[in-house]
Amino acid sequence: MNLFHTIKAFADTVPGRAAVSFGTTMRGQGQNVSWGVDEVKALGRSIGWDGMQIEVGNENDLFAENGIRGPAWSFSEYLTQYGQYYDAYTAAGMPEGIIQGATFSGQIGR
Repeated sequence: MNLFHTIKAFADTVPGRAAVSFGTTMRGQGQNVSWGVDEVKALGRSIGWDGMQIEVGNENDLFAENGIRGPAWSFSEYLTQYGQYYDAYTAAGMPEGIIQGATFSGQIGR
């Protein structure tokens, strides 16, 4: 059993649980989405997509502060890059209905 299985097994015991949410990385700049795609493929191989929700770019409002993106990082840049990751994830086999984004982005560019 790996970490994915452990998290899914725990979540399956919660009554009324809608989904387990995993955040994927956006550390690859621009169209270099390979790290996130590798994460998505590993998740699909390990436990499948049933009951999963995938967040593209966890805590993207902290990217500039943490050095993941430059100091001028903005929400419009996030949206452009989100689209690149979305396309790459669906091309890697992830169902479209489980992809989410921008859950923590209220402070981008402030």
